[in-house]
Amino acid sequence: FVVKVVTDVVNLFYGNKNSNEPYNGERVIHLGGDEVGDAWNSTALRSWIERYGKFHNQTDLSDYWLTNVVGAKVTLWNDFFTDNATALDPVDTWQVWKFNTSQLVELAESHRLPDKASLLFSQGFFLDGLQQTWADFYNVTFRRDSKSVIKGGEACLWGEFVDASVFMARAWPRASAVAERLWCDDPSICPFNHAWAVRRLSRFRCFMSNFALGHTSPHETTPLGWFQDISAPARFYSFNLIKEQWWCPEWTTKGSGSRNSDEPPVGVQKLFGNLNEL
Repeated sequence: FVVKVVTDVVNLFYGNKNSNEPYNGERVIHLGGDEVGDAWNSTALRSWIERYGKFHNQTDLSDYWLTNVVGAKVTLWNDFFTDNATALDPVDTWQVWKFNTSQLVELAESHRLPDKASLLFSQGFFLDGLQQTWADFYNVTFRRDSKSVIKGGEACLWGEFVDASVFMARAWPRASAVAERLWCDDPSICPFNHAWAVRRLSRFRCFMSNFALGHTSPHETTPLGWFQDISAPARFYSFNLIKEQWWCPEWTTKGSGSRNSDEPPVGVQKLFGNLNEL
């Protein structure tokens, strides 16, 4: 059953390479592999190995399964790397959530990975936590390794914590802070400076609001960091409560009410007035 599911997923995205269907390039699939406990070393699995004598241990079995059954390049979470260090060759990319950035570089520069394997960092980029602001992601100290094993990073948002009703507010624009951290590590181009970053991220918020979502006024932007939103985008405003950090010049209307467009909404002013008193 599992083999059929994995095969169907790979064929869905890439076409069946054994038929006349279009084959869309290199086949790559993310098989998860985090928090699986001792599944590859269960009593039932050990008994099956002993009975049929085809494999010596669970790492032989997992190595065979990844190479011959999946039939695609594989990305796995690094739990599998830690638990089954000999079953590495079929894995193209290890997505890391158990190591910090220093440990990531140390792993990349070690000889534990097979040739051409790469690493993807996610440990500091989980978006589902309400307590984490955009600045927490921006502050992650991410650097290259000398062997170019580290591909980059990826922000993650888990379905057990987020549904469709809050997805946009939880993901954006905080995820853009992850991109800001990853795309440039040259301080002469991208100064490691919150005041500098917040203006860029505010502009990105406006781009999403107007160009991506078609908003025409501030009253339509609740999913992208309106002041009622507790998922941290509103904290953009806390550095300097100025027009440019909440008003998007792309908007064609001011929305309802007689509020002066040069002033933040009353709710925003009250919110940060209370924060300043803390």
